[in-house]
Amino acid sequence: MYIQELTLETKNNIDKNELVEQFHSLLYVLHKSGQSQSKQEASFLSDTFIRCNIQTLEKNSLDNKYNSEWVIKQLEKLESLSSSKLQVKTLGTTYEKYSGVCQCKNHKFLVLYTHLLNDAGALDCGNCFKPIPLYRFVNLDPIIREHIISWEENYIACDRLQIGSTVGEKWATKQMTDYNSPLSKEGIAICSKIKLLTGIPTYYYLFNYRRLKVEQDKNRLCPSCSAQWLLDKPLNSLYDFKCDKCELISSLTSNSY
Repeated sequence: MYIQELTLETKNNIDKNELVEQFHSLLYVLHKSGQSQSKQEASFLSDTFIRCNIQTLEKNSLDNKYNSEWVIKQLEKLESLSSSKLQVKTLGTTYEKYSGVCQCKNHKFLVLYTHLLNDAGALDCGNCFKPIPLYRFVNLDPIIREHIISWEENYIACDRLQIGSTVGEKWATKQMTDYNSPLSKEGIAICSKIKLLTGIPTYYYLFNYRRLKVEQDKNRLCPSCSAQWLLDKPLNSLYDFKCDKCELISSLTSNSY
């Protein structure tokens, strides 16, 4: 990803506590709009400026054309308070071979999927399987964008409990694997909303971590319609199951024996 340096010059007569609060509010709405992948980054305050580094999926993710209504209002409030314009400087990428985001002109389908180590967003292209910035979809208003990011944060919280293997492990695993869990129902509802707004089929990924033999797992049916959904060959070396009727996608268990 790209590292962006945000800098705002300050004046001596500014209430620095209010400035910091409003600056952090801007960081918050940038994340909720999908323009920033950083959730909580520490800012640096000096006598003459306040500064923070954040991560974005694209070099131009912070362009004004992508600003949501909430970002516009908060940016105006912050710049009015400081009597200066926010400066954005691209410092570089997080690693040398960063492959960027989806560049497909059309998408066969989308996949709503994330995990604990994912910092590139929860919406992937069904052609190239690279992440798609939420702000690329003009039909996704700020409310649905925030809903997607909120679901993503809840999913990652469950994955953290599952990987921790102590408090809440069984509950968290059930949330991610059970088609009828509150987390899955919320994600499936989001997929339906994205499809309605964009016209693109959006598949929900069901996590699979069952203690099964490989052949037993392959014989599993779609949890929604009970149809055969095992693919002849995996998609993107990750997805082994796909139900086009129910728009569900999943993988073989990594806990096989």
